[in-house]
Amino acid sequence: MGFWDSIRLKFKTSSVSSHSSEILVYSGVRVWVSSILKDTILQSGFEMKSREYIDFLHAQVKLFSSYDHGGGRAIAELLKDTKMSVEDFLYLHEETRRFLLDGNLRREQFKELHNKVDVFEDFLVQSKIRSILLLVERVGLLDEYCESLSTEQKALEAKLERLNYARGIVIGKQEEFDLLQRDLGMEMNLGSERISRLHEEELSIVRDLTGFFSSSAALFEMYCAQHGNSFENAELLRKYQRDPSMLLVQDKNLEILRVFDEIILGVEKKNLGSGVDDLEFIILEIKRIDLSRMAADLIRIYADLKRKPMMDGAIKYKLEDLKYRMAHFQSQVDILNSQVLVITDRINELRQLHAREISLFENIFLKSFGRVVVIEVPVELQQENMQ
Repeated sequence: MGFWDSIRLKFKTSSVSSHSSEILVYSGVRVWVSSILKDTILQSGFEMKSREYIDFLHAQVKLFSSYDHGGGRAIAELLKDTKMSVEDFLYLHEETRRFLLDGNLRREQFKELHNKVDVFEDFLVQSKIRSILLLVERVGLLDEYCESLSTEQKALEAKLERLNYARGIVIGKQEEFDLLQRDLGMEMNLGSERISRLHEEELSIVRDLTGFFSSSAALFEMYCAQHGNSFENAELLRKYQRDPSMLLVQDKNLEILRVFDEIILGVEKKNLGSGVDDLEFIILEIKRIDLSRMAADLIRIYADLKRKPMMDGAIKYKLEDLKYRMAHFQSQVDILNSQVLVITDRINELRQLHAREISLFENIFLKSFGRVVVIEVPVELQQENMQ
Protein backbone atom coordinates (compact mmCIF):
# COMPACT_ATOMS: atom_id res chain seq x y z
CA MET A 1 0.00 0.00 0.00
CA GLY A 2 1.39 3.44 -0.96
CA PHE A 3 1.79 6.36 1.40
CA TRP A 4 -1.27 8.25 0.16
CA ASP A 5 -3.37 5.10 0.12
CA SER A 6 -2.72 4.64 3.84
CA ILE A 7 -3.59 8.27 4.48
CA ARG A 8 -6.87 7.98 2.59
CA LEU A 9 -7.85 4.93 4.61
CA LYS A 10 -7.26 6.84 7.84
CA PHE A 11 -9.45 9.75 6.63
CA LYS A 12 -12.31 7.24 6.21
CA THR A 13 -13.94 9.43 3.52
CA SER A 14 -15.40 8.32 0.20
CA SER A 15 -13.82 11.06 -1.91
CA VAL A 16 -10.28 10.68 -3.16
CA SER A 17 -10.34 13.55 -5.67
CA SER A 18 -7.24 15.75 -5.54
CA HIS A 19 -9.56 18.78 -5.40
CA SER A 20 -11.70 17.58 -2.50
CA SER A 21 -11.34 18.48 1.17
CA GLU A 22 -10.77 15.78 3.75
CA ILE A 23 -12.61 16.30 7.03
CA LEU A 24 -10.84 15.37 10.26
CA VAL A 25 -12.83 14.88 13.46
CA TYR A 26 -11.15 17.06 16.08
CA SER A 27 -10.93 14.37 18.76
CA GLY A 28 -9.15 11.99 16.39
CA VAL A 29 -6.45 14.34 15.05
CA ARG A 30 -3.73 13.24 17.49
CA VAL A 31 -4.24 9.51 16.74
CA TRP A 32 -4.42 10.24 13.02
CA VAL A 33 -1.14 12.22 12.94
CA SER A 34 0.64 9.65 15.12
CA SER A 35 -0.48 6.89 12.76
CA ILE A 36 0.73 8.84 9.71
CA LEU A 37 4.10 9.41 11.39
CA LYS A 38 4.42 5.72 12.24
CA ASP A 39 3.54 4.63 8.70
CA THR A 40 5.93 7.16 7.15
CA ILE A 41 8.79 6.03 9.37
CA LEU A 42 8.16 2.40 8.37
CA GLN A 43 7.93 3.15 4.63
CA SER A 44 10.72 5.71 4.30
CA GLY A 45 13.71 3.63 5.31
CA PHE A 46 14.01 5.57 8.52
CA GLU A 47 15.36 2.61 10.48
CA MET A 48 18.33 2.09 8.17
CA LYS A 49 19.06 5.82 7.88
CA SER A 50 18.86 6.36 11.61
CA ARG A 51 21.08 3.33 12.33
CA GLU A 52 23.78 4.66 10.00
CA TYR A 53 23.43 8.12 11.53
CA ILE A 54 23.65 6.97 15.12
CA ASP A 55 26.61 4.67 14.35
CA PHE A 56 28.43 7.71 13.08
CA LEU A 57 27.49 9.71 16.20
CA HIS A 58 28.75 6.92 18.44
CA ALA A 59 32.10 7.20 16.69
CA GLN A 60 32.21 10.87 17.74
CA VAL A 61 31.49 10.32 21.46
CA LYS A 62 34.99 11.27 22.60
CA LEU A 63 34.82 14.45 20.58
CA PHE A 64 31.42 15.36 22.05
CA SER A 65 32.67 14.61 25.56
CA SER A 66 35.54 17.06 25.17
CA TYR A 67 33.17 20.02 24.81
CA ASP A 68 31.63 21.43 28.00
CA HIS A 69 29.80 24.14 26.10
CA GLY A 70 27.15 23.75 23.43
CA GLY A 71 25.71 20.56 24.92
CA GLY A 72 28.53 18.26 23.76
CA ARG A 73 28.68 16.24 26.97
CA ALA A 74 24.88 16.06 27.07
CA ILE A 75 24.92 14.47 23.61
CA ALA A 76 27.55 11.99 24.77
CA GLU A 77 25.24 11.04 27.66
CA LEU A 78 22.31 10.56 25.28
CA LEU A 79 24.40 8.24 23.13
CA LYS A 80 24.79 5.86 26.08
CA ASP A 81 21.17 4.79 25.57
CA THR A 82 21.33 1.50 23.66
CA LYS A 83 17.55 1.16 23.28
CA MET A 84 16.63 4.54 21.90
CA SER A 85 13.01 5.15 20.84
CA VAL A 86 12.11 7.12 17.71
CA GLU A 87 11.25 10.10 19.90
CA ASP A 88 14.57 9.85 21.74
CA PHE A 89 16.47 9.59 18.48
CA LEU A 90 14.76 12.65 16.99
CA TYR A 91 15.52 14.55 20.18
CA LEU A 92 19.18 13.51 19.85
CA HIS A 93 19.18 14.80 16.27
CA GLU A 94 17.79 18.19 17.36
CA GLU A 95 20.35 18.45 20.15
CA THR A 96 23.14 17.68 17.67
CA ARG A 97 21.86 20.40 15.32
CA ARG A 98 21.87 22.89 18.21
CA PHE A 99 25.36 21.80 19.18
CA LEU A 100 26.66 22.60 15.70
CA LEU A 101 25.20 26.11 15.90
CA ASP A 102 27.63 26.99 18.73
CA GLY A 103 29.86 29.78 17.42
CA ASN A 104 32.77 28.59 19.55
CA LEU A 105 33.18 25.31 17.65
CA ARG A 106 35.95 24.92 15.09
CA ARG A 107 33.92 24.17 11.99
CA GLU A 108 36.69 22.26 10.21
CA GLN A 109 36.82 19.82 13.13
CA PHE A 110 33.11 19.02 12.67
CA LYS A 111 32.90 19.22 8.89
CA GLU A 112 31.97 15.55 8.50
CA LEU A 113 29.41 15.80 11.35
CA HIS A 114 27.88 18.84 9.64
CA ASN A 115 27.52 16.86 6.45
CA LYS A 116 25.94 13.87 8.24
CA VAL A 117 23.46 16.09 10.09
CA ASP A 118 22.56 17.97 6.90
CA VAL A 119 22.06 14.73 4.98
CA PHE A 120 19.80 13.30 7.67
CA GLU A 121 17.84 16.55 7.92
CA ASP A 122 17.36 16.49 4.14
CA PHE A 123 16.07 12.93 4.52
CA LEU A 124 13.57 14.06 7.17
CA VAL A 125 12.38 16.86 4.88
CA GLN A 126 12.17 14.75 1.71
CA SER A 127 10.41 11.86 3.48
CA LYS A 128 7.86 14.35 4.97
CA ILE A 129 8.80 13.27 8.49
CA ARG A 130 9.85 16.83 9.29
CA SER A 131 6.46 18.13 8.15
CA ILE A 132 4.63 15.49 10.18
CA LEU A 133 6.70 16.42 13.24
CA LEU A 134 5.50 20.01 12.79
CA LEU A 135 1.94 18.65 12.73
CA VAL A 136 2.62 16.73 15.95
CA GLU A 137 3.87 19.96 17.52
CA ARG A 138 0.69 21.76 16.44
CA VAL A 139 -1.46 19.01 17.96
CA GLY A 140 0.44 19.34 21.25
CA LEU A 141 -0.27 23.06 21.34
CA LEU A 142 -3.94 22.43 20.51
CA ASP A 143 -4.17 20.10 23.52
CA GLU A 144 -2.56 22.73 25.77
CA TYR A 145 -4.94 25.44 24.59
CA CYS A 146 -7.95 23.14 25.04
CA GLU A 147 -6.93 22.36 28.62
CA SER A 148 -6.40 26.05 29.39
CA LEU A 149 -9.74 26.92 27.81
CA SER A 150 -11.50 24.32 29.94
CA THR A 151 -9.91 25.73 33.10
CA GLU A 152 -10.76 29.33 32.20
CA GLN A 153 -14.31 28.40 31.21
CA LYS A 154 -14.92 26.78 34.61
CA ALA A 155 -13.50 29.86 36.33
CA LEU A 156 -15.79 32.07 34.22
CA GLU A 157 -18.87 30.01 35.09
CA ALA A 158 -18.06 30.29 38.80
CA LYS A 159 -17.60 34.06 38.55
CA LEU A 160 -20.81 34.48 36.54
CA GLU A 161 -22.73 32.49 39.14
CA ARG A 162 -21.50 34.80 41.89
CA LEU A 163 -22.08 37.86 39.68
CA ASN A 164 -25.70 36.90 38.96
CA TYR A 165 -26.28 36.29 42.67
CA ALA A 166 -24.88 39.72 43.59
CA ARG A 167 -26.84 41.43 40.82
CA GLY A 168 -30.05 39.78 42.03
CA ILE A 169 -29.42 41.07 45.56
CA VAL A 170 -28.79 44.62 44.28
CA ILE A 171 -32.01 44.57 42.25
CA GLY A 172 -34.00 43.17 45.18
CA LYS A 173 -32.62 45.75 47.64
CA GLN A 174 -33.26 48.58 45.16
CA GLU A 175 -36.87 47.50 44.69
CA GLU A 176 -37.32 47.28 48.45
CA PHE A 177 -35.75 50.72 48.88
CA ASP A 178 -37.96 52.31 46.19
CA LEU A 179 -41.10 50.66 47.55
CA LEU A 180 -40.44 51.91 51.08
CA GLN A 181 -39.93 55.48 49.88
CA ARG A 182 -42.99 55.39 47.62
CA ASP A 183 -45.37 53.83 50.16
CA LEU A 184 -44.42 56.25 52.91
CA GLY A 185 -44.48 59.22 50.54
CA MET A 186 -41.50 60.69 52.32
CA GLU A 187 -38.49 62.62 51.23
CA MET A 188 -35.99 61.09 53.52
CA ASN A 189 -32.99 63.05 54.64
CA LEU A 190 -30.33 60.43 55.00
CA GLY A 191 -27.45 62.78 55.71
CA SER A 192 -27.50 63.11 59.45
CA GLU A 193 -24.00 63.29 60.82
CA ARG A 194 -24.39 60.39 63.25
CA ILE A 195 -25.99 57.97 60.80
CA SER A 196 -23.55 58.92 58.06
CA ARG A 197 -20.61 58.35 60.37
CA LEU A 198 -21.91 54.95 61.44
CA HIS A 199 -22.57 53.83 57.89
CA GLU A 200 -19.26 55.17 56.65
CA GLU A 201 -17.63 53.08 59.34
CA GLU A 202 -19.75 50.09 58.33
CA LEU A 203 -18.99 50.58 54.63
CA SER A 204 -15.26 50.77 55.36
CA ILE A 205 -15.42 47.40 57.13
CA VAL A 206 -17.58 45.93 54.37
CA ARG A 207 -15.11 47.09 51.73
CA ASP A 208 -12.19 45.63 53.64
CA LEU A 209 -13.99 42.31 54.00
CA THR A 210 -15.08 42.25 50.35
CA GLY A 211 -11.58 43.10 49.15
CA PHE A 212 -10.06 40.43 51.40
CA PHE A 213 -12.38 37.63 50.25
CA SER A 214 -12.08 38.72 46.60
CA SER A 215 -8.25 38.81 46.61
CA SER A 216 -8.16 35.41 48.35
CA ALA A 217 -10.87 33.87 46.13
CA ALA A 218 -8.54 31.61 44.11
CA LEU A 219 -7.10 29.96 47.24
CA PHE A 220 -10.53 29.67 48.90
CA GLU A 221 -12.05 28.12 45.76
CA MET A 222 -9.21 25.58 45.66
CA TYR A 223 -9.89 24.70 49.32
CA CYS A 224 -13.62 24.25 48.64
CA ALA A 225 -12.88 22.11 45.57
CA GLN A 226 -10.59 19.83 47.59
CA HIS A 227 -13.08 19.35 50.42
CA GLY A 228 -16.28 19.26 48.38
CA ASN A 229 -19.00 21.89 48.38
CA SER A 230 -21.12 19.88 50.86
CA PHE A 231 -18.36 19.89 53.48
CA GLU A 232 -19.32 22.05 56.46
CA ASN A 233 -16.21 24.25 56.30
CA ALA A 234 -16.55 24.71 52.54
CA GLU A 235 -20.19 25.73 52.96
CA LEU A 236 -19.25 28.27 55.61
CA LEU A 237 -16.49 29.71 53.42
CA ARG A 238 -18.89 29.97 50.44
CA LYS A 239 -21.40 31.89 52.59
CA TYR A 240 -18.68 34.27 53.73
CA GLN A 241 -17.68 34.92 50.11
CA ARG A 242 -21.27 35.87 49.23
CA ASP A 243 -21.96 38.20 52.18
CA PRO A 244 -18.96 38.45 54.52
CA SER A 245 -20.29 41.21 56.81
CA MET A 246 -23.60 39.47 57.53
CA LEU A 247 -21.90 36.10 58.14
CA LEU A 248 -19.30 37.73 60.39
CA VAL A 249 -22.04 39.07 62.66
CA GLN A 250 -23.91 35.74 62.65
CA ASP A 251 -20.76 33.66 63.24
CA LYS A 252 -20.83 34.03 67.03
CA ASN A 253 -17.89 31.71 67.69
CA LEU A 254 -15.95 32.89 64.62
CA GLU A 255 -15.82 29.37 63.17
CA ILE A 256 -14.27 30.90 60.05
CA LEU A 257 -10.98 31.29 61.92
CA ARG A 258 -10.78 27.50 62.26
CA VAL A 259 -11.22 27.25 58.46
CA PHE A 260 -8.41 29.79 57.97
CA ASP A 261 -6.14 27.70 60.22
CA GLU A 262 -6.80 24.64 58.03
CA ILE A 263 -6.02 26.64 54.87
CA ILE A 264 -2.76 27.98 56.32
CA LEU A 265 -1.75 24.47 57.44
CA GLY A 266 -2.57 23.07 53.99
CA VAL A 267 -0.38 25.69 52.31
CA GLU A 268 2.49 25.11 54.75
CA LYS A 269 2.32 21.36 54.03
CA LYS A 270 2.15 22.16 50.29
CA ASN A 271 -1.17 20.32 50.02
CA LEU A 272 -2.91 23.51 48.94
CA GLY A 273 -2.16 26.64 46.93
CA SER A 274 -0.16 25.25 44.01
CA GLY A 275 -0.45 27.66 41.07
CA VAL A 276 -2.26 30.40 43.05
CA ASP A 277 -0.90 33.86 42.24
CA ASP A 278 0.44 35.99 45.16
CA LEU A 279 0.08 33.04 47.54
CA GLU A 280 2.48 34.46 50.15
CA PHE A 281 0.59 37.78 50.17
CA ILE A 282 -2.77 36.00 50.58
CA ILE A 283 -1.49 33.94 53.54
CA LEU A 284 -0.06 37.11 55.09
CA GLU A 285 -3.45 38.83 54.75
CA ILE A 286 -5.26 35.83 56.27
CA LYS A 287 -2.96 35.99 59.29
CA ARG A 288 -3.19 39.77 59.50
CA ILE A 289 -6.95 40.40 59.21
CA ASP A 290 -8.60 41.00 62.59
CA LEU A 291 -12.06 39.48 62.22
CA SER A 292 -12.72 39.64 65.97
CA ARG A 293 -12.37 43.42 65.95
CA MET A 294 -14.41 43.77 62.76
CA ALA A 295 -17.20 41.60 64.19
CA ALA A 296 -17.26 43.63 67.41
CA ASP A 297 -17.34 46.89 65.42
CA LEU A 298 -20.18 45.71 63.19
CA ILE A 299 -22.21 44.50 66.18
CA ARG A 300 -21.68 47.88 67.85
CA ILE A 301 -22.63 49.77 64.69
CA TYR A 302 -25.82 47.77 64.20
CA ALA A 303 -26.72 48.15 67.86
CA ASP A 304 -26.26 51.95 67.64
CA LEU A 305 -28.37 52.13 64.50
CA LYS A 306 -31.23 50.28 66.24
CA ARG A 307 -31.38 52.87 69.00
CA LYS A 308 -33.04 55.42 66.70
CA PRO A 309 -36.56 56.67 67.52
CA MET A 310 -39.30 54.13 66.86
CA MET A 311 -40.97 55.76 63.83
CA ASP A 312 -38.76 58.02 61.72
CA GLY A 313 -35.68 56.47 63.23
CA ALA A 314 -36.73 52.96 62.22
CA ILE A 315 -37.60 54.09 58.70
CA LYS A 316 -34.35 55.98 58.27
CA TYR A 317 -32.39 53.03 59.57
CA LYS A 318 -34.15 50.70 57.16
CA LEU A 319 -33.44 52.97 54.22
CA GLU A 320 -29.84 53.50 55.28
CA ASP A 321 -29.40 49.79 55.77
CA LEU A 322 -30.84 49.09 52.32
CA LYS A 323 -28.68 51.77 50.78
CA TYR A 324 -25.47 50.43 52.23
CA ARG A 325 -26.44 46.84 51.52
CA MET A 326 -26.88 47.87 47.91
CA ALA A 327 -23.50 49.62 48.00
CA HIS A 328 -21.89 46.48 49.40
CA PHE A 329 -23.34 44.18 46.75
CA GLN A 330 -22.77 46.74 44.02
CA SER A 331 -19.08 46.77 44.99
CA GLN A 332 -19.12 42.98 44.61
CA VAL A 333 -20.81 43.35 41.20
CA ASP A 334 -18.13 45.83 40.08
CA ILE A 335 -15.29 43.60 41.24
CA LEU A 336 -16.81 40.49 39.67
CA ASN A 337 -17.55 42.36 36.43
CA SER A 338 -13.88 43.27 36.17
CA GLN A 339 -12.83 39.69 36.89
CA VAL A 340 -15.28 38.35 34.28
CA LEU A 341 -13.85 40.74 31.68
CA VAL A 342 -10.29 39.60 32.45
CA ILE A 343 -11.22 35.90 32.19
CA THR A 344 -13.25 36.54 29.01
CA ASP A 345 -10.27 38.28 27.44
CA ARG A 346 -8.10 35.28 28.31
CA ILE A 347 -10.66 32.91 26.79
CA ASN A 348 -10.87 34.98 23.60
CA GLU A 349 -7.08 35.07 23.35
CA LEU A 350 -6.87 31.29 23.82
CA ARG A 351 -9.52 30.75 21.15
CA GLN A 352 -7.56 32.95 18.75
CA LEU A 353 -4.37 31.01 19.47
CA HIS A 354 -6.28 27.76 19.04
CA ALA A 355 -7.71 28.93 15.69
CA ARG A 356 -4.22 29.99 14.58
CA GLU A 357 -2.84 26.50 15.33
CA ILE A 358 -5.71 24.90 13.41
CA SER A 359 -4.90 27.12 10.41
CA LEU A 360 -1.17 26.36 10.69
CA PHE A 361 -1.90 22.63 10.83
CA GLU A 362 -4.05 22.79 7.68
CA ASN A 363 -1.54 25.00 5.82
CA ILE A 364 1.44 22.80 6.73
CA PHE A 365 -0.42 19.73 5.46
CA LEU A 366 -1.43 21.47 2.23
CA LYS A 367 2.10 22.74 1.50
CA SER A 368 3.77 19.46 2.44
CA PHE A 369 1.38 16.96 0.87
CA GLY A 370 -0.61 19.03 -1.65
CA ARG A 371 -3.88 17.97 0.00
CA VAL A 372 -6.60 20.03 1.65
CA VAL A 373 -7.61 18.93 5.13
CA VAL A 374 -10.22 20.64 7.29
CA ILE A 375 -10.31 20.01 11.04
CA GLU A 376 -13.88 19.89 12.31
CA VAL A 377 -13.61 22.16 15.37
CA PRO A 378 -16.18 21.70 18.19
CA VAL A 379 -18.65 24.57 18.55
CA GLU A 380 -17.34 25.58 22.00
CA LEU A 381 -13.84 26.15 20.56
CA GLN A 382 -14.88 28.22 17.53
CA GLN A 383 -14.04 31.94 17.52
CA GLU A 384 -17.59 32.79 16.50
CA ASN A 385 -18.71 31.61 19.96
CA MET A 386 -16.49 33.94 21.97
CA GLN A 387 -18.12 35.42 25.05
